[in-house]
Amino acid sequence: MKNYFIKTISIAFTMFLSFSMFGQEVTTPAVPANNKAEETIVPILPSEVADSVALEVELSIEDGERIIKKKKWKSSYQTFDVSTGASFWLVPNEFSDAWTNYSGTGALSEKSHFLQLAHYTHHRLFFKRSPLWLKTGVQLNTQLYSFDQNVNVIKYNDILGYDGILFENITQNGETARHNSLSVSTLEIPLLLVFDPSRRGDKKFTVAAGGYAGLRLGGATRFVVYRDYSGAIYREETVNDFYTSRVSYGLQAQVGYKHVKLSGRLGMNTVFRQDKDDATGGVVPASVGLGWSF
Repeated sequence: MKNYFIKTISIAFTMFLSFSMFGQEVTTPAVPANNKAEETIVPILPSEVADSVALEVELSIEDGERIIKKKKWKSSYQTFDVSTGASFWLVPNEFSDAWTNYSGTGALSEKSHFLQLAHYTHHRLFFKRSPLWLKTGVQLNTQLYSFDQNVNVIKYNDILGYDGILFENITQNGETARHNSLSVSTLEIPLLLVFDPSRRGDKKFTVAAGGYAGLRLGGATRFVVYRDYSGAIYREETVNDFYTSRVSYGLQAQVGYKHVKLSGRLGMNTVFRQDKDDATGGVVPASVGLGWSF
């Protein structure tokens, strides 16, 4: 740093001399054969000054490059992430331990998706150049479950004592459904172990795996758009818990390169309360999406 400062002062002083001496003449003594002193006029050429200045600048640039190469390895940093993608409902396979896509009454359509906003803090683990990081923070996850256009989720009570969710056929009165969805938002705390060998973090290929846990924010929102037998279009928005689970938790993983992330989630809790869900048999939420890190 000291050498860089001295060379900067040298550049400024050289440029000052070049402007002050431009066009002047400098005399130097010369001794001829008759031993009589004569003065020889030697002009200062602007090109010589320019070469001197260019040399100083080149040295300063080289010093600057050496300074950049000496930057420290980051121990922590923060990011803001946005991601979106497809949502699914999964159920345990009857013949194996695998999960399969739910296809019963109330099955989701391909329009089901999610949106997640997150603020993460990354901490390097163990030592200065460790490739392992701990990633945590807070994330707001909103799932928009779009149903088959013929059914609508409701809370149902009957005279036999059943109290739970039910998928009602909304076309039985000559109505035609145009849109039918249920949205649920949760505030979550993630915890992931990240492999990232870069010096500054989040600049190369990364792999992360861990889990999350959170709480539902308010109730769920059901939004229905349908056309009745006369052709009139109606829109209904209902806010209710619809017996959705209050607590959410599960596994999540990410694979990324620089700022682009491919992520996946698998919930360990059911979408609806198990004691209130005889309609689906206990579906769990899952999603796959693409995100961007700022």
